[in-house]
Amino acid sequence: MTTPPELTAANLAYDVEGNDPNSSTYNAGNPSWTDKTYTFNGGSPTKIKIIDDDSQFEDGIAETGSAAVLAEDVVINGTTYTAGSVVENEFSLVDASGVEVYVIRINGENVGFSPQTPYYTIPAGLTYTPTEARSANASNSSDGVASDSPYSTIICFAPRTRIATPNGEVRAGQLRPGDLVLTADDGPQPILWTARSSIAFDTTQADTRPVVISRDALGKGLPSRDLMVSPQHRVLVTAQPRGHAAPQTYLTPARGLLRLPGVRIMRGVPTVDYVHILLENHAILSAEGVATESFYPGPMAVRALAQKDRKRLDRALPMQTYSAPARQIMPCQQALDLSRSTIPVAVGQHDLRRLEVMSFQDVAWSRQTLRVVG
Repeated sequence: MTTPPELTAANLAYDVEGNDPNSSTYNAGNPSWTDKTYTFNGGSPTKIKIIDDDSQFEDGIAETGSAAVLAEDVVINGTTYTAGSVVENEFSLVDASGVEVYVIRINGENVGFSPQTPYYTIPAGLTYTPTEARSANASNSSDGVASDSPYSTIICFAPRTRIATPNGEVRAGQLRPGDLVLTADDGPQPILWTARSSIAFDTTQADTRPVVISRDALGKGLPSRDLMVSPQHRVLVTAQPRGHAAPQTYLTPARGLLRLPGVRIMRGVPTVDYVHILLENHAILSAEGVATESFYPGPMAVRALAQKDRKRLDRALPMQTYSAPARQIMPCQQALDLSRSTIPVAVGQHDLRRLEVMSFQDVAWSRQTLRVVG
């Protein structure tokens, strides 16, 4: 990485906060990590395996259980870190579109970045300009959101969820590579890869449990049956920016809808099965009539897959840069704020309002109209 010149080697190795001017811990005597440009210069990332006794990737000052540690030796920047070394999500940086990058610390020293970027492989020359810095304590973050993250942030459907195809609705668990599914933007498209995961929960793991959108919760027939998806699975919403004559569309995680009536976390089940559906390009699908996304092979989602599924994914999508997201991403907290109120949200959050979840039929019809006019 090419890092901002203001950040010295000591800053990069030992800073414990992003020192955002908008955070409560800002120190004017030290450089900030935000509002500066970072550039990826190429090369392969280093994969690390972590042992943790809880579901969250956290900084040590906010660790839920015992510290996360390396499961095996790893070499980073020429230094060998042995199995058992403590691994921390020291703090994170977030850009204007909501993409988050973790600053990883091992044995008390920051060793690099873990970018949660929307790429299967990260292209050389990619630049990143964070606008916010997050701490382990939400109160010290410039946007009021903690930097910890659940390990199982995988975009996926429940096996019984019905996905629209040219031949009618088919359960996600019955779809196979080569099958066609309907997309809002490009009509029928073939599936490149599918996978299935089983996740077990304990009583404390609310953040990783599936989100259920009850039948008709979003309007008659929306969804047509109870829709269960993973909490990070994004659904299509509209929100009207101030000064715009028409609403804009965004993809936001399902857990960002939890303040809407009829949307809840599923509790009381020890395990769930999830199905992942990958297309050649990121796309908007119909799940029980709701416009939702296909699997996006970002680094965090890929790392959470079983090894056999990652190998099959490599064969289906061999080392190529994946397409951009099908829509602009709206961060979870922004969606939560919008679904709570119809008035503009805080300054710095784009003054969005009137959050509504879209049906697949509505978005597909609007795209068809645009094609005819264009």
